Amino acid sequence: MCRVGRSSETEQLWREAIADGRLDAVGWLSDLLDQQGRFDEARELWIQHQWSPTDAQFMRWRITDLMERNGRVAEAEQLWRDGITAGEPLAHSGLAALLDRHGRTMEAEQLLRNAISTGIPGTLSRLIDFLNQHNRNNEAEQLHSQGVDNNERPYGA
Repeated sequence: MCRVGRSSETEQLWREAIADGRLDAVGWLSDLLDQQGRFDEARELWIQHQWSPTDAQFMRWRITDLMERNGRVAEAEQLWRDGITAGEPLAHSGLAALLDRHGRTMEAEQLLRNAISTGIPGTLSRLIDFLNQHNRNNEAEQLHSQGVDNNERPYGA
């Protein structure tokens, strides 16, 4: 939607859409601001809106992605840890993915294993995916079988 020289018009349209209650426009405007090097404005845009508990997880994912792309990995990590503290089920997987992308693979794996042991939904499947990504297919298959045996139903079961 944004052509060269028309970014101010596009920005205004997204702001009007947000004012009209279209929360999907927050993402579009945030992306535009980030492309223009206006990281702080993009981040604040996400933070300032009221989100339902369901949308809060999506909002956290978008903010952490924005922070990571702008080199603020420690801040992104802390936001994921805040999500874990708040009881967001996807926060463990989000943090593990972030840690893994930044070379903290063992820490990511341990985080997922701990989340499984405390019954956090979705983490068994995420650990199986993680192990497969790291060419540890035998371990992944064993976990998949154990999960099915324990009625934990990983993806694809």
